[in-house]
Amino acid sequence: MNVLGKDVRTYFWVFTAGVILLTLQIPLFDYIVDDAFIHLTFARNLAQGNGFAFNPGEPTYGSTAPLWTMILAFFSLLFTPGLGMAKALSIIFGLLTIPAFRLLAGNIGLTRKSADIATIVWAVNVWLVRWTASGMEATLATLLLLIAVNAQVRSKDSAGIWIGLTILCRPEAAVLAVIFALDRWHSAGFRQALKLCGIVVIVNLPWLIYALITFGTIIPNTALVKGGFNLPVFGDFLFGLKRTVLIIGSGHCLEVLVVSAGLLYLLIRGTKETYSANRTIALLSVWAVFPAVVYLMQGVFISSRYLLLGLPALTLLMFLFLDNWERRGKLHIWRWGRYLILCLLVIQQLFLTYSVTLPHVEAFKPTIEVLTGMAERLRNDTPPGSSVAVGDVGVIGFYSDRYVVDLEGLVTAEMIPYRVGIPLDELILSGSYLRIHPVDYIIDKSQNPGRLFENSPDLYQIIAVEPVPGGLIGTSHQQWYYTLYRIEPAH
Repeated sequence: MNVLGKDVRTYFWVFTAGVILLTLQIPLFDYIVDDAFIHLTFARNLAQGNGFAFNPGEPTYGSTAPLWTMILAFFSLLFTPGLGMAKALSIIFGLLTIPAFRLLAGNIGLTRKSADIATIVWAVNVWLVRWTASGMEATLATLLLLIAVNAQVRSKDSAGIWIGLTILCRPEAAVLAVIFALDRWHSAGFRQALKLCGIVVIVNLPWLIYALITFGTIIPNTALVKGGFNLPVFGDFLFGLKRTVLIIGSGHCLEVLVVSAGLLYLLIRGTKETYSANRTIALLSVWAVFPAVVYLMQGVFISSRYLLLGLPALTLLMFLFLDNWERRGKLHIWRWGRYLILCLLVIQQLFLTYSVTLPHVEAFKPTIEVLTGMAERLRNDTPPGSSVAVGDVGVIGFYSDRYVVDLEGLVTAEMIPYRVGIPLDELILSGSYLRIHPVDYIIDKSQNPGRLFENSPDLYQIIAVEPVPGGLIGTSHQQWYYTLYRIEPAH
């Protein structure tokens, strides 16, 4: 079967979308996040036979994307692990989301014109553009989920394989696996639902067994530190909700309005759609909201990377509703209006890329440069075997060649009891992190560059101070400092 249809125009639109996404990567050439180096460090150690570990020889469940880490480890056997390799893979998977998106658009019933236009809209999505350039697992997870949903819509058993692989990239996708099973139960019966669950378990079981034997747990450190399994306090929930509204509203307000209107119409007036069409709408709706719901209920700091998983569904739903209204004779202007929508959304997404993403890249670049310099200083000017405590462990762990104590607890599991519910500043200023592991150096990020020396001059000696701007939206005007301290041996 021809996966994208027989119309050569479809290939033209897919190719054009790929060129657009690739072109938008050019101004983001220097973009990287510290977390990307966490995966690279795990991958390098795995490829070198040092285990699934951040510090060689000390396995820890510090990566929530073991599939991404293993892919990086495989390519680390062929190439020198580094920024270029991670970004290249992230871009490749980002480009592959485009034909996967177009295939799904056709299979859920969009007209050819709407499916082609929706694919262009997806290619310029501000958050797809950003995270394609990041060297992170986000594009791989999104690609796998697009393929999984396509298989689920077509009631294929392979849906279990693809959603299982998605879970190995983003564990919150387990929520969708449950939805897939319920959908399969309703559409094909209990046995088919059970079969789907069995396939998901088979895909994930080898890793779960490995994690239990190696780490003593099947729960990632990140999940325990950032959210755990308790309901969030109201303040954290409200902050997360504001972040979600900001991220989704800024880039997808039109999609949200159209989808909300469509769902409201179905609830009030009912529907004359077929069972298959209603099933598709329900599946896409759950897909669209599940990332936000999962993270809001955990009270974690929500970023666009987490929400990216649900964004294809928003775009697909909008075009699906508009196509359905045109078929029923309620939206005659959609025949040419889809091109107006295309223009509006492309302008909106490009504006956000150049007004939000690019300034963030420029603001965050000094942070990576400073951390890289401090890592090189640790590698060159400190005794081999020294240890360093730091909150931003990625760059330091990858370049310093020193034992890293993670103050956030993401790769140092022993830190988790001291970190959960306790602000990082309190952990550092109290010195309670010293109970975990002997530490020779610490890198402290704060707006007061000498605060640890002022607090305990006999314990901390300043080695280097490097200024950096705030790296988040709206904080680039703030002045922060990374201070490298030596911790006196007598203590």
